[in-house]
Amino acid sequence: MRDLYLSECRRYLRATLIFAAVHVLLQLFLARLGSIFQQGWPMQLVILAVCMLAGLGLALHQIGSYRQPSRWLWLLHRPLAPGAILAGLMLASATLIALAIGLPLLLTVLGTDFLSPRTADMRHYLAVPYLAMMTLIAWLCGAAIMISRLRCAFLLVLLPYLMLMHAASAVSLLLATLPCAVLLMWNAHASFTPSRMPPTGGRTATLAQAVPLVVGMYCLLLWGTLAVFHIAQIGLGQHPQTMAMPPAGGYADVSRADGRSLMLAGLAGAQDERAPLWRRQLPLLEVGTLQATITRYAVRQQLSNQNVPPQAELSDLQQRLTFNHGSMRFDVHDMRTGALVNQLGLHGLGDLQAFPGVPVFAGNVLTGNMVLVFDPAGHALRLQALLPAGEQAVAAPKKIGERVYVLSNGHLLAYAPVAAAQRGAADMEVFRLPLPVPLSNLERVDIAPLLDGTLVSITGGRAMQSGVPGSTQALLFIDASGRAQPVATRAIDHDFPLLFEYADWWLSPVLHALVNLPQRMYADGAVPDLTEDDARHATRPAAVWSAALLAALLSVMGAWYWRRAADVPRIWLLACALLGPPCLLTLLILHPRSPVPQARPLAAALTT
Repeated sequence: MRDLYLSECRRYLRATLIFAAVHVLLQLFLARLGSIFQQGWPMQLVILAVCMLAGLGLALHQIGSYRQPSRWLWLLHRPLAPGAILAGLMLASATLIALAIGLPLLLTVLGTDFLSPRTADMRHYLAVPYLAMMTLIAWLCGAAIMISRLRCAFLLVLLPYLMLMHAASAVSLLLATLPCAVLLMWNAHASFTPSRMPPTGGRTATLAQAVPLVVGMYCLLLWGTLAVFHIAQIGLGQHPQTMAMPPAGGYADVSRADGRSLMLAGLAGAQDERAPLWRRQLPLLEVGTLQATITRYAVRQQLSNQNVPPQAELSDLQQRLTFNHGSMRFDVHDMRTGALVNQLGLHGLGDLQAFPGVPVFAGNVLTGNMVLVFDPAGHALRLQALLPAGEQAVAAPKKIGERVYVLSNGHLLAYAPVAAAQRGAADMEVFRLPLPVPLSNLERVDIAPLLDGTLVSITGGRAMQSGVPGSTQALLFIDASGRAQPVATRAIDHDFPLLFEYADWWLSPVLHALVNLPQRMYADGAVPDLTEDDARHATRPAAVWSAALLAALLSVMGAWYWRRAADVPRIWLLACALLGPPCLLTLLILHPRSPVPQARPLAAALTT
């Protein structure tokens, strides 16, 4: 194994050194343009994709060069176990990846931290092993694809996508790379045999190939079916989101309408005696709309820069702000010299109090349950609104009429702006309206100030395409004392068929839960629902349960029929009953039927 490891290292040493040199030069070039660690998350995705493609290319060339029958036999008929041979190849590749990917990036982080005044956090140090591990995972995907006998082995690339492509802290993502790499190594080891026939390692080898394959088949079936459905509807001109006039009262119609039209539609069926007067006043009123545009806050030491506050500038001072995840404050650098000259904390420039969470720039500064406004004259942050404990703002504050409205994950709050002479005080809360729908299903909030109060329309339906039933538009009148009075409620129609909205569940309930498990395990900063929704906890419709049972029954029948012609263990019947059609397709691929020998004509047999 040692000789194989050294020979593979020597084989790619020159190419690795060239790649590392180019990598260092690119890092230096990007550092001249700005801090590479403060780039937006699209640029980070490009860097990750380039590194993973490099690892994939290494595997395709390294393992592909051994796929010739003579070289493959020469490789696997050494006095070493196949697992030891695979381990030697993998360790050599890991060493090359560490030299070409990890070392230049580590030098960049160390240089930024110790040789420049730029901000470097712990997450930047953790990005070094993470990027190296992701490149190694790409190598394992390429190796498993090259040595597999299955044409659909490319579905293995979905495994790291489902497990690792999440916005979470650097520590949690780095730890998650370990089980992902173990699963891929297990899969590659099952196919690493001299024979190109079906797995010969028994049930363990079959399970190693079946686990990622059945998950990939679930994604392929689901995404492929939904794509075909959307394309067919668009081609027929029946897709609600592309029609010039979508179905009235549906989600597409509600999401496209302006606030005034939506309120008029809601008032059409109102029984309140004031409704005719409001219908006449609405065309003359200012109607504002709030939508939940901030559904996730960045977490501390988050690996990606998604939702992380970008670099900002203090133009009058010629200074640049960069958020530091270690101190939870902004580092203030001089734009001319780059030197660190100050810090900006919770109360403004020069304050050392840390922010309670990673803030969001949305016109105002949103952090925790506070809405802060920046005073450019004194370079201070003033508390504009304090939300109820445990709540977070999900939209930038908006002034409609004489009041400022803030939308949180639990309430719609209205504030009266303070006078110019009281600029140090927070705005005064006028009323607080609980949201009747959870944030995940909230589409929009429309507000129309009246002379004697405020007319508010709260519209749900955002999660309708995920099968959430019972979405409504609720109109309420808020009087001068802040008391809410229901005016009208109307249901929002579904634009798509029931089985389409629940397709990810009835196709395989078990795989649906398994695929969504990683997202639930990460602390990704998603703004939680604080409003209980009875419709969300209601049982799924009978038609959806029937479709799930029918899919499982047909899968068991298909497995039983296939078992008659192929040597298939009985455990596959239970697996198909639990996992549905994706498991049946996996069975057809892993256990193909043996070809039936064709009888030769007697005359042809005698002549030969």
